[in-house]
Amino acid sequence: MNKIWQSKKTIPLDPIIEKFTVGPDLDMDARLIEYDLVASTAHAAMLAKMGHLKKSEFSKLKSGLKKIFEKVKAGKFSLKGSEDMHSAIEAELIKEFGNLGGKIHLGRSRNDQSAVAIRLFAKKELLEIRAELLAVVETLIKLAKKWERIPMPGYTHVRPAMPSSVGLYFGAFAEALADDHQSVKSVFETFDSCPLGSSAGYGSTVPVDRKLTAKLLGFAKVQNNAIATQLARGQMETATLGVLANFATTIS
Repeated sequence: MNKIWQSKKTIPLDPIIEKFTVGPDLDMDARLIEYDLVASTAHAAMLAKMGHLKKSEFSKLKSGLKKIFEKVKAGKFSLKGSEDMHSAIEAELIKEFGNLGGKIHLGRSRNDQSAVAIRLFAKKELLEIRAELLAVVETLIKLAKKWERIPMPGYTHVRPAMPSSVGLYFGAFAEALADDHQSVKSVFETFDSCPLGSSAGYGSTVPVDRKLTAKLLGFAKVQNNAIATQLARGQMETATLGVLANFATTIS
Protein backbone atom coordinates (compact mmCIF):
# COMPACT_ATOMS: atom_id res chain seq x y z
CA MET A 1 0.00 0.00 0.00
CA ASN A 2 1.38 3.42 -0.98
CA LYS A 3 1.77 5.81 1.92
CA ILE A 4 -0.11 9.11 1.72
CA TRP A 5 3.14 11.07 1.23
CA GLN A 6 4.43 8.65 -1.42
CA SER A 7 3.89 8.92 -5.20
CA LYS A 8 4.89 6.30 -7.76
CA LYS A 9 8.13 8.16 -8.42
CA THR A 10 9.07 8.54 -4.77
CA ILE A 11 12.05 6.56 -3.52
CA PRO A 12 10.75 4.20 -0.82
CA LEU A 13 11.53 5.14 2.76
CA ASP A 14 14.34 3.10 4.31
CA PRO A 15 12.67 0.15 6.14
CA ILE A 16 14.68 0.81 9.32
CA ILE A 17 13.53 4.45 9.42
CA GLU A 18 9.94 3.45 8.71
CA LYS A 19 9.98 0.84 11.48
CA PHE A 20 11.41 3.40 13.91
CA THR A 21 8.94 6.19 13.06
CA VAL A 22 5.76 4.35 12.03
CA GLY A 23 6.03 1.12 14.06
CA PRO A 24 5.25 2.62 17.51
CA ASP A 25 2.38 4.63 16.03
CA LEU A 26 0.77 1.48 14.63
CA ASP A 27 1.02 -0.16 18.05
CA MET A 28 -0.93 2.77 19.50
CA ASP A 29 -3.37 2.76 16.59
CA ALA A 30 -4.13 -0.89 17.31
CA ARG A 31 -5.45 0.23 20.72
CA LEU A 32 -7.41 3.15 19.27
CA ILE A 33 -8.88 1.65 16.09
CA GLU A 34 -12.18 0.59 17.71
CA TYR A 35 -12.79 4.21 18.72
CA ASP A 36 -11.86 5.44 15.24
CA LEU A 37 -14.42 3.05 13.77
CA VAL A 38 -17.13 4.26 16.16
CA ALA A 39 -16.30 7.89 15.32
CA SER A 40 -16.31 7.07 11.58
CA THR A 41 -19.78 5.56 11.89
CA ALA A 42 -21.09 8.67 13.64
CA HIS A 43 -19.39 10.86 11.03
CA ALA A 44 -21.00 8.87 8.20
CA ALA A 45 -24.43 9.25 9.85
CA MET A 46 -23.88 13.01 9.99
CA LEU A 47 -22.79 13.10 6.31
CA ALA A 48 -26.02 11.28 5.38
CA LYS A 49 -28.11 13.73 7.41
CA MET A 50 -26.41 16.66 5.65
CA GLY A 51 -27.09 15.13 2.23
CA HIS A 52 -23.46 14.34 1.41
CA LEU A 53 -24.27 10.62 1.39
CA LYS A 54 -27.32 8.83 0.03
CA LYS A 55 -29.15 6.56 2.45
CA SER A 56 -27.96 3.53 0.49
CA GLU A 57 -24.36 4.79 0.63
CA PHE A 58 -24.54 5.33 4.37
CA SER A 59 -26.00 1.85 4.82
CA LYS A 60 -23.08 0.31 2.91
CA LEU A 61 -20.44 2.30 4.80
CA LYS A 62 -22.07 1.49 8.12
CA SER A 63 -22.08 -2.23 7.36
CA GLY A 64 -18.48 -2.03 6.12
CA LEU A 65 -17.32 -0.28 9.29
CA LYS A 66 -19.18 -2.87 11.39
CA LYS A 67 -17.40 -5.70 9.54
CA ILE A 68 -14.02 -4.09 10.21
CA PHE A 69 -14.96 -3.62 13.87
CA GLU A 70 -15.82 -7.32 14.15
CA LYS A 71 -12.52 -8.24 12.49
CA VAL A 72 -10.66 -6.02 14.96
CA LYS A 73 -12.44 -7.64 17.93
CA ALA A 74 -11.57 -11.08 16.56
CA GLY A 75 -7.94 -10.08 16.02
CA LYS A 76 -8.25 -10.57 12.26
CA PHE A 77 -7.63 -6.99 11.08
CA SER A 78 -3.95 -6.16 10.64
CA LEU A 79 -2.45 -2.68 10.33
CA LYS A 80 0.80 -4.08 8.97
CA GLY A 81 1.80 -2.26 5.79
CA SER A 82 -0.54 0.66 6.52
CA GLU A 83 0.53 4.18 7.35
CA ASP A 84 -2.03 4.38 10.16
CA MET A 85 -5.45 3.12 11.25
CA HIS A 86 -7.27 5.82 9.25
CA SER A 87 -5.71 4.84 5.92
CA ALA A 88 -6.14 1.12 6.73
CA ILE A 89 -9.88 1.56 7.37
CA GLU A 90 -10.34 3.72 4.29
CA ALA A 91 -8.42 1.23 2.11
CA GLU A 92 -10.62 -1.62 3.36
CA LEU A 93 -13.78 0.34 2.56
CA ILE A 94 -12.48 1.26 -0.91
CA LYS A 95 -11.60 -2.39 -1.50
CA GLU A 96 -15.21 -3.36 -0.76
CA PHE A 97 -17.18 -0.39 -2.12
CA GLY A 98 -14.87 1.35 -4.59
CA ASN A 99 -14.87 5.16 -4.62
CA LEU A 100 -17.65 5.23 -2.04
CA GLY A 101 -15.13 4.08 0.56
CA GLY A 102 -13.16 7.30 0.06
CA LYS A 103 -16.20 9.39 1.00
CA ILE A 104 -15.73 8.44 4.66
CA HIS A 105 -12.95 11.04 4.77
CA LEU A 106 -15.21 13.89 3.58
CA GLY A 107 -15.42 16.83 5.99
CA ARG A 108 -12.64 15.75 8.32
CA SER A 109 -8.88 15.29 8.60
CA ARG A 110 -6.65 12.77 10.29
CA ASN A 111 -6.01 15.56 12.82
CA ASP A 112 -9.55 15.62 14.20
CA GLN A 113 -9.90 11.88 13.60
CA SER A 114 -6.94 11.20 15.89
CA ALA A 115 -8.16 13.73 18.45
CA VAL A 116 -11.64 12.22 18.74
CA ALA A 117 -10.33 8.64 18.95
CA ILE A 118 -7.95 9.59 21.76
CA ARG A 119 -10.72 11.41 23.64
CA LEU A 120 -13.14 8.49 23.33
CA PHE A 121 -10.43 6.14 24.58
CA ALA A 122 -9.46 8.45 27.46
CA LYS A 123 -13.09 9.05 28.49
CA LYS A 124 -13.70 5.30 28.80
CA GLU A 125 -10.52 4.80 30.84
CA LEU A 126 -11.23 7.80 33.09
CA LEU A 127 -14.78 6.58 33.77
CA GLU A 128 -13.41 3.20 34.83
CA ILE A 129 -10.78 4.85 37.04
CA ARG A 130 -13.44 7.05 38.66
CA ALA A 131 -15.60 4.01 39.42
CA GLU A 132 -12.66 2.10 40.90
CA LEU A 133 -11.57 5.09 42.98
CA LEU A 134 -15.06 5.50 44.43
CA ALA A 135 -15.18 1.80 45.29
CA VAL A 136 -11.88 2.07 47.18
CA VAL A 137 -13.01 5.25 48.97
CA GLU A 138 -16.26 3.57 50.08
CA THR A 139 -14.32 0.56 51.40
CA LEU A 140 -11.88 2.79 53.29
CA ILE A 141 -14.75 4.76 54.87
CA LYS A 142 -16.33 1.51 56.08
CA LEU A 143 -13.02 0.39 57.57
CA ALA A 144 -12.46 3.79 59.17
CA LYS A 145 -15.87 3.58 60.91
CA LYS A 146 -15.38 -0.07 61.88
CA TRP A 147 -11.97 0.53 63.49
CA GLU A 148 -12.58 4.07 64.67
CA ARG A 149 -11.68 3.19 68.30
CA ILE A 150 -8.78 0.82 67.61
CA PRO A 151 -5.64 2.60 68.86
CA MET A 152 -2.37 2.80 66.94
CA PRO A 153 0.69 5.01 67.31
CA GLY A 154 1.06 8.09 65.18
CA TYR A 155 4.63 8.35 63.89
CA THR A 156 6.81 11.34 63.09
CA HIS A 157 10.50 11.19 62.18
CA VAL A 158 10.24 7.38 62.25
CA ARG A 159 9.27 7.37 65.94
CA PRO A 160 6.00 7.01 67.87
CA ALA A 161 4.81 10.54 68.63
CA MET A 162 1.06 10.76 69.32
CA PRO A 163 -1.78 8.35 70.05
CA SER A 164 -3.93 7.80 66.97
CA SER A 165 -6.36 5.20 65.63
CA VAL A 166 -6.67 2.76 62.76
CA GLY A 167 -9.88 4.56 61.80
CA LEU A 168 -8.05 7.87 61.42
CA TYR A 169 -5.43 6.16 59.29
CA PHE A 170 -7.94 4.66 56.84
CA GLY A 171 -10.01 7.85 56.86
CA ALA A 172 -6.94 9.81 55.73
CA PHE A 173 -6.60 7.71 52.60
CA ALA A 174 -10.34 7.85 51.96
CA GLU A 175 -10.21 11.67 51.97
CA ALA A 176 -7.04 11.85 49.86
CA LEU A 177 -8.44 9.46 47.25
CA ALA A 178 -11.73 11.39 47.21
CA ASP A 179 -9.69 14.47 46.26
CA ASP A 180 -7.93 12.43 43.56
CA HIS A 181 -11.34 11.33 42.26
CA GLN A 182 -12.42 14.97 42.02
CA SER A 183 -9.29 15.73 39.98
CA VAL A 184 -10.03 12.85 37.60
CA LYS A 185 -13.64 14.05 37.29
CA SER A 186 -12.43 17.57 36.51
CA VAL A 187 -10.16 16.36 33.68
CA PHE A 188 -13.01 14.26 32.28
CA GLU A 189 -15.42 17.20 32.26
CA THR A 190 -12.86 19.65 30.84
CA PHE A 191 -12.18 17.49 27.82
CA ASP A 192 -15.69 16.08 27.32
CA SER A 193 -16.02 18.03 24.07
CA CYS A 194 -16.03 16.70 20.51
CA PRO A 195 -13.22 17.82 18.15
CA LEU A 196 -14.71 16.25 15.00
CA GLY A 197 -15.38 18.81 12.28
CA SER A 198 -12.38 20.97 13.12
CA SER A 199 -10.51 19.05 10.39
CA ALA A 200 -6.85 20.08 10.14
CA GLY A 201 -7.39 23.16 12.28
CA TYR A 202 -9.46 25.56 10.18
CA GLY A 203 -12.81 23.84 9.92
CA SER A 204 -14.42 21.85 7.13
CA THR A 205 -14.78 22.91 3.48
CA VAL A 206 -18.22 21.24 3.38
CA PRO A 207 -21.18 21.90 5.68
CA VAL A 208 -21.15 19.59 8.70
CA ASP A 209 -23.32 19.21 11.79
CA ARG A 210 -20.82 19.08 14.63
CA LYS A 211 -23.51 19.01 17.30
CA LEU A 212 -24.94 15.83 15.81
CA THR A 213 -21.62 13.97 15.81
CA ALA A 214 -20.94 15.17 19.37
CA LYS A 215 -24.36 13.85 20.47
CA LEU A 216 -23.95 10.52 18.66
CA LEU A 217 -20.55 9.98 20.30
CA GLY A 218 -21.77 10.86 23.80
CA PHE A 219 -19.85 14.11 24.25
CA ALA A 220 -21.31 16.80 26.48
CA LYS A 221 -20.55 19.55 23.98
CA VAL A 222 -18.73 20.58 20.81
CA GLN A 223 -15.21 21.96 20.97
CA ASN A 224 -16.10 25.15 19.13
CA ASN A 225 -12.99 26.89 17.83
CA ALA A 226 -11.21 24.77 15.21
CA ILE A 227 -7.77 26.17 16.00
CA ALA A 228 -8.32 25.70 19.74
CA THR A 229 -9.05 22.05 19.00
CA GLN A 230 -5.58 21.63 17.56
CA LEU A 231 -4.00 23.64 20.36
CA ALA A 232 -5.57 21.17 22.81
CA ARG A 233 -3.84 18.16 21.24
CA GLY A 234 -1.68 16.58 23.90
CA GLN A 235 -3.30 18.53 26.73
CA MET A 236 -5.82 15.87 27.71
CA GLU A 237 -3.01 13.32 27.70
CA THR A 238 -0.75 15.40 29.96
CA ALA A 239 -3.65 16.38 32.25
CA THR A 240 -4.65 12.73 32.59
CA LEU A 241 -1.10 11.67 33.35
CA GLY A 242 -0.95 14.44 35.96
CA VAL A 243 -3.99 13.26 37.91
CA LEU A 244 -2.84 9.64 37.65
CA ALA A 245 0.52 10.68 39.07
CA ASN A 246 -1.29 12.30 42.02
CA PHE A 247 -3.32 9.13 42.50
CA ALA A 248 -0.15 7.00 42.37
CA THR A 249 1.50 9.30 44.94
CA THR A 250 -1.43 8.83 47.31
CA ILE A 251 -1.26 5.05 46.93
CA SER A 252 2.51 5.04 47.43
